[in-house]
Order: sequence, then structure tokens, then C-alpha cells
Amino acid sequence: PVPPARAPGRTARRAALVVAALLVAAAAGVSTGLAVTGDEPTGTAGRSTTAPPPDHPPGGGGQDGPFGPGPGPGPGAGPGPGPDRPGPPPGGREVPPPPFPCVRPHIAGAPVPAGSPAPGERFRPPDGWVWHADTAGFRVSVPARWHYSRDGSVACFQDPTTGRTFSVAEGGAADPLARLRAVRDAASGYGALPGYDEVRLAASDGGGEWECRWNAPYGARLHARQQVVGTRAGNGRWMLGWITDDRDWAAAGADWTIMRDSFRSPR
Repeated sequence: PVPPARAPGRTARRAALVVAALLVAAAAGVSTGLAVTGDEPTGTAGRSTTAPPPDHPPGGGGQDGPFGPGPGPGPGAGPGPGPDRPGPPPGGREVPPPPFPCVRPHIAGAPVPAGSPAPGERFRPPDGWVWHADTAGFRVSVPARWHYSRDGSVACFQDPTTGRTFSVAEGGAADPLARLRAVRDAASGYGALPGYDEVRLAASDGGGEWECRWNAPYGARLHARQQVVGTRAGNGRWMLGWITDDRDWAAAGADWTIMRDSFRSPR
């Protein structure tokens, strides 16, 4: 007898799980790579652009995120399907969630816990920013009003107004460029990145960087970067992620630069 056809929704969900697993592997398997620019800067790296641009592209305030309106609140349990992950648009076909940690259809978490800089730290964040000392051992400066949550093992920082999202994940020993290519190919093949536009996927300073755009299930066009950074001691590596609405990408650039330049991995 002819076996019954698989339901499209089940296939999409299975594809999303495969792609999400690859992204987690990438975060855990990227090689030593891009050294953080200006690891010990002597002054403020720039002015914050946390305020939304005039057309107020993503979020819209309240509990919406880059995806637009979403289901009820709650931190994610990891990349892929979950109670806070985007589902299909109303009346539309089922679309797999994007294979990036910390992308949610609403604002999650609580205000960032403020910490202190490491002894001897020379970086001076802009006014309205705080140092965050994470349980994973790293420090980074972020706007005080941003929210902090976790997506599995990934630390997530999100602007509750614009939806701009910064993420930090530990890396591993695998070749970063090969791993990022595998994630990209799997995501594209399973339809997890509809409307995909690759801006950059290349080696850089011994590491790798992936930048792309894609269409989110709720209509927004998102823009993302995954960048590998090494520890100052040269004995480890971390993956820094940055995701915004595509219309907000240029305006959000200064925020990304401050966070990237202030990131301090464990010694």
C-alpha cells in the first residue's frame, strides 16, 4: 500500500528542529576567530542609538518584538519551536522559526542586572549604559533599560522598544566558516530563512562572520550578524549575535559597536 503523505506542518516543524540544532552546534563549535576590535579602548566607543528611528520600524513598544505581535510571555527553552517562538501567520502556511537564538515574537525577560566593570577596565560606556557580569563569566556593557533572558545556553539582551537583540554564546573548536556554511545551507534548504539575502559569509582574521537578511513569519524583514571573537588569552572563543529589523540596521550600528567593543570574555 502507498504510505500516507506527511502533513506539511509536521515537515516544517521537523525542519525547524534540524536547523535549530545546527545553529546550536555552530554556537558551540566555532573556532578561535575574530579578535574583539579595540579590546582595551581608552574612552567611550560612541553614542548610543537605542532610541527608535523616526519611522519606528520594529517592536512598537509594549510586548511586541521584531516578529510583531506574538503569543504570551515567557523565556525561550532554546532555538526552534517553543511556547514563545513564532508560529505561522494567521491564515498563512506554516513557516519554520528562524535558526537564530534569542529571536522571539515578543519582548522577554527582565531589565538587565547591573554589575561592575572588571578591575582595571578602561572602557567607559555611554550615559544610560551599565556593565553586566554574566554567570557564564563574560562582561559586556548594554543599555540599562534593555531586557535580559536566556535562550537555552545563550544569553539574550533585547531593547524593549525597538526589538534590537544582542546575544552571546560560548564557542568550541570546529572551523567557524565551515560550521556557519553548514547552518546556512541547512536553513536555506529547509525553508527556515524565506526571502534569504546573504550579505556576507567569509573568513576574517582566522575566524568567520555571517550576515544576512530574511523575512520573518509576521511580515518583518530581519537583518542578522553572527560573529566569532577570541579571548584575550587566546584559549577560547565566543559567538556574538546581532539582530534588528532591516530598516533599523544602519541606525542600530552604534549600539552593536559599543557592545562588541565592550565584550570581555573570561580570562
